[in-house]
Amino acid sequence: MLEILSRLAARPVLAFEMLVASLFANILALATPIFVIQVLNRYVAHGVDSTLITLCSGAIIAVALEYGFRRARLHFAEAVNTGPNEALALGSYDVLTTARATAMDMLPPGLRREMVSGADTVRQAYTAPYLCTAMDVPFALVFVAALFLLAPMLALVTVTFLIVVFVLVAGGLMSLRGPTKEMTTITGRRGALVDSAIVGADAVRAFNSAGFLKRRWAREIKALEGLRRRVGLRQSMVTTSIQSLTALMTIALITVAALLVVTGKLDVGAMIGANIMAARALQPVAGLAQQTEGWAKAKQARDMFREFTRLPRE
Repeated sequence: MLEILSRLAARPVLAFEMLVASLFANILALATPIFVIQVLNRYVAHGVDSTLITLCSGAIIAVALEYGFRRARLHFAEAVNTGPNEALALGSYDVLTTARATAMDMLPPGLRREMVSGADTVRQAYTAPYLCTAMDVPFALVFVAALFLLAPMLALVTVTFLIVVFVLVAGGLMSLRGPTKEMTTITGRRGALVDSAIVGADAVRAFNSAGFLKRRWAREIKALEGLRRRVGLRQSMVTTSIQSLTALMTIALITVAALLVVTGKLDVGAMIGANIMAARALQPVAGLAQQTEGWAKAKQARDMFREFTRLPRE
């Protein structure tokens, strides 16, 4: 998240435009649940066709406007990402070509390759769609505010699940940092073994070291697959937990709303609309879970790049 904030801070005008577009897009996203509430409470109750036509027209216009704001925000996000991505790629190659040869020789070739390719890892982790997803997270409060206007208890239930899911995503990100760092180190050693087999092919055959290299290769592959399995299990655990929490939130929300309906404090249309609002509030936070592994890899790549830039220059 700090990387996202630093990118936005570097382009304050574009960041402000993204905030405005996000605000309007999320406000317009309220049109769908409001449409559901009004159809159930007004049209179904009275059966006036003109009311249904008016509600449908307004909802369609709101959806079209929301689409326009989200598309504009996506273009702003692309512009925000362009500068940092280019600077990272140029900077890593600049160090590679200007660092002292004695310092560079101390690093394995595979590790050097990983440092340079780290720019691609960062770029893939902070794409414009993921940047927009992160931008939507604070605007989940728009849906919470709408829920509060319907019934404060429904807003409280939604906020509780939002906090639990956010903590789960943050914990998943923290738990992936160690395995991701080990994976990067192993990948660098594996690259060195590949270089030995290709560049030093004659030496491998002359000294009959193929068996030694194959044993090293098998050990590195086994360790790498073990780490990938750990990362995959943790990632799937976070994703599955969020799916279960989403289902539990629906159950809790409908239960509380049903009690309010029975006591006359809420109507059926508002109950269904509230469920849609809660799902929309949880959607961006749950979307962050899909990128925890990518962000962990990106952080490791940036840490390696910082170490890379400390090498003495010619």
